[in-house]
Amino acid sequence: MVRNHQAKGRVPQCSSCAEVVASWLGIDESTRGEPLSGQNVALVEKHLQYCLANHAVYRAGSFLPKRLIDLGRDGATHPRLVLTHQEIENQAFPAETVLYAALSYCWGPPADAVTQLKTEVHTLDSRLQEIPEAEMSAVMRDAVAVCRALKIRFLWIDSVCIVQDDRSDWEAESQQMGSIYRHSLLTICAPASHSCHQGFLDSGNDKIDVPFQSRIETSIVGSYTIEGQGLESGMSMLHPNNRSPYNIDIRVSSWATRGWVFQERKLSPRKIVFGRSMFHLVCAHECISQNGLVLRSPVTETLVRVFQALELGIFNDEEVHMAWAEIASEYAGLTLGQPLDRLPAISGLAKVFAESVGLSEDLYVAGLWKPHLLKGYGLLWQREAVCSRQELLNQFRRAQNFIAPTWTWANQAKSFKPGYLHYDLTGSPTRIHSRAEFRKMDIQTARAGLNAFGSITSGTIRMTGRLKTYASLRMSNQYSSTHARRVFEGGNRIADCVLDWVVHRDGEEQGGLLLLPLLSTCPGAAPGLLIYDELKGYDMLVQGDNDRQVVPSSDPYTFSATMDITVLRRITTDSGQEDIESICRCSTAYADQEEADRDVFGIVLYPSDTSGQYWRVGVFFSEALETGGLALFRDMPYQEFDIV
Repeated sequence: MVRNHQAKGRVPQCSSCAEVVASWLGIDESTRGEPLSGQNVALVEKHLQYCLANHAVYRAGSFLPKRLIDLGRDGATHPRLVLTHQEIENQAFPAETVLYAALSYCWGPPADAVTQLKTEVHTLDSRLQEIPEAEMSAVMRDAVAVCRALKIRFLWIDSVCIVQDDRSDWEAESQQMGSIYRHSLLTICAPASHSCHQGFLDSGNDKIDVPFQSRIETSIVGSYTIEGQGLESGMSMLHPNNRSPYNIDIRVSSWATRGWVFQERKLSPRKIVFGRSMFHLVCAHECISQNGLVLRSPVTETLVRVFQALELGIFNDEEVHMAWAEIASEYAGLTLGQPLDRLPAISGLAKVFAESVGLSEDLYVAGLWKPHLLKGYGLLWQREAVCSRQELLNQFRRAQNFIAPTWTWANQAKSFKPGYLHYDLTGSPTRIHSRAEFRKMDIQTARAGLNAFGSITSGTIRMTGRLKTYASLRMSNQYSSTHARRVFEGGNRIADCVLDWVVHRDGEEQGGLLLLPLLSTCPGAAPGLLIYDELKGYDMLVQGDNDRQVVPSSDPYTFSATMDITVLRRITTDSGQEDIESICRCSTAYADQEEADRDVFGIVLYPSDTSGQYWRVGVFFSEALETGGLALFRDMPYQEFDIV
């Protein structure tokens, strides 16, 4: 990026030498100067007020955090921590005037995080009296400067507004973080800062002055500054069409890769994002950059519109399942300084999700929802394996700091995909003739503290189902471009599967595995909606036909991609619900026949070191062919067992 221009010599009919050089070189002058210059502040205020007046989002101030930092009315007073509702009761300020900004930033490495300003039990009283700005970290001081420039009196910062060494306060406030960011007037985001001790108003990028004299117009003489922004490392992953200033600033920063940042970024209705090149004002509809560029906000930038759609109450359980799986999958692969934070760092968002769809907190279990588990498909998630069989089993055995049981995605820090999609190949929601293939499922988790959506100390699913044990199964590398494998017993193909560990060789034997059917569908009714989502083209056998057809990837058929058209269809019908009955090619009577052969979806288990308990180690799909489908399990008795 080129900025900070100087010029000298003959410059007729021009207001300044800098403008001549900039104009001559085609340099964008709009990102020059201080981020909080009068011109830039006016730009932010203009678009902020437009968003508040024209975009239907959650009303700022309708929820108030327990504590806020009061910056005073005129900036002349020292900041202090206030107990928000107590101050309102004491008439220190009217509730309707309490509009606050929230800060989203990276604490940085442990050595930096431990030295930043924070509130602890022994400092709480002094924070309520005064917070000297000299004691604030650089990122906090910059946030204060932004608030004062925009005339925002109140600010929420996690390290100051949560008592860090009070476990009960931390747990209570951490599950409110979703509401805190969701109802803020503005969230101040600091991708340009890699640590609490690094400010974001001055990027601090390396700069070099380059002398300049035009060969065409020799009277234009001066210099310009080239400022390095570290774009190369992030640019390679961006499609050329997506290389907007905002996307580039996000890509070259680690801010958006942080687990704790996820709910802050996704739930904030309005954000001012300070990148390395410029700032950006972002809402659910628009992204306005400091250089004046106005673009539509990326679909995945915020969950505001997703939650607004969910609150309409027009989505069924299957669609709610898809919505949550999409959210949790994006979060699961992000970075956490403490692995034990895997559930707490998304707990605020989980609480907001529960409120949006009308689910009670006791239905949330280790990152999943009981209604989806009880229908079978909640356990059918899948992810790419990254370690060997022995390494994964050793992780299960030596889990000293328990995070989550093996039956939930939260057990591993890795993105996943839902293993059972509720869309047909046109992207339309559908209800195929599915049926649970187990008789009982009891799900129990033990909370580690007060946060119903936070850490747990144990998690067990007690089931009554049909287990089939295999001494040895051969894994064929049928799908060479993926980690899915075709499964053979002897010479008979029985299923396709995705294991949670790496299968290295074509034809590799795997011993001691058990298959557990969870749900079945009419033969050929489900177009490979388990592991074939990630196969990106699957040669599925059409029932009654020996020809193969290619099923396209269902990647576009996510909840967010189909949400708008689904809402439109349902709110414009008389009943408010579109007809989404079965599209199976079979009859309902056939679907109800107990002995009818059916396609089967299930999970792969491996015996734990405790008798009667199993670890979940993969998913499978078995077609109702000569040697597969429900026929595999028809002679197996129902038994009770635990998945841990």
